[in-house]
Amino acid sequence: MCTEENVKVYIDTTEPERVGGFMGVAGPKEVILTWDKNVEEDVTHYRMYREPEWSTGSEYLSFDNTETEFEYVDYDVQIGDTYKYQLRAVDHADNQSELQEIESPA
Repeated sequence: MCTEENVKVYIDTTEPERVGGFMGVAGPKEVILTWDKNVEEDVTHYRMYREPEWSTGSEYLSFDNTETEFEYVDYDVQIGDTYKYQLRAVDHADNQSELQEIESPA
């Protein structure tokens, strides 16, 4: 017996909320970056961009959303230079939040 059934497919196109609490503090030889955890259940990680790019040539760094505190210390800086950091949340469907941006001197 062959029956026909309707199947509904839902595609997640909703971007995560913008990252909150994104801050940068210049240390003696580094920039300390912190941000708040995104509480949306489907956020899997964060992507951080920097201008100028890291000396490794990486376009962005990725951070898992399973941590409870979020901090990255950027030692790849030149004292006296200013760096622009951008951070976004990414969910399981690769939807990306709006960029949160800060500038910080080293």
